Amino acid sequence: MNKGVSIPVQLLVWVVLSSLLFACVPAAFLGGAAVTSVIYDQRSTKSILLDQDLAYQIQLRLREHALLQETHISAYTFHRAILLVGQVSSHKQRDIALNIARQTPKVSRVYNQITLGKSDSLIERSKDTWITTKVKATLLAHSGLKSTQIKVITVNKIIYLMGIVRHSEGRMAIQLLRHLPDVRKVIALFEYID
Repeated sequence: MNKGVSIPVQLLVWVVLSSLLFACVPAAFLGGAAVTSVIYDQRSTKSILLDQDLAYQIQLRLREHALLQETHISAYTFHRAILLVGQVSSHKQRDIALNIARQTPKVSRVYNQITLGKSDSLIERSKDTWITTKVKATLLAHSGLKSTQIKVITVNKIIYLMGIVRHSEGRMAIQLLRHLPDVRKVIALFEYID
């Protein structure tokens, strides 16, 4: 790279160019998130990449399944544990999604939180995104809590927490978040190290 170009610009160019190798424009945005995750995440790079690959594989298989075309399902991973969330219109669709996740090689366990009902609207998803932002800020602001080790997912005002933490950190996170405005429930899916 040109010595006159700043490090952040060089990093951005590297992320964009490496993302283009996968021939997928959205990967450019994910690439930036991946770089940030690698810097602060205590898992190995291999573990982080495996998690990203597992989520991608499952999401792709969910989208390709003929009976799941009119559903809204998302798959999230942390340390090979899969969280399935979203809405479907039948038990059969829910079971298909669960089986897809379970049959994916290297998945250690699956948390199926898919609900029956109509898909959340864009407005509801935007509210969930805002709640996630508030949750992350709350966790980050609290000393004694390694918030970078906690993945936060919000669906229908329910907060799901994934990560590798000590029991005391898990309890602390739950207590901090339980009383936030607009939060219906907090579900901890932690892996404990003590």
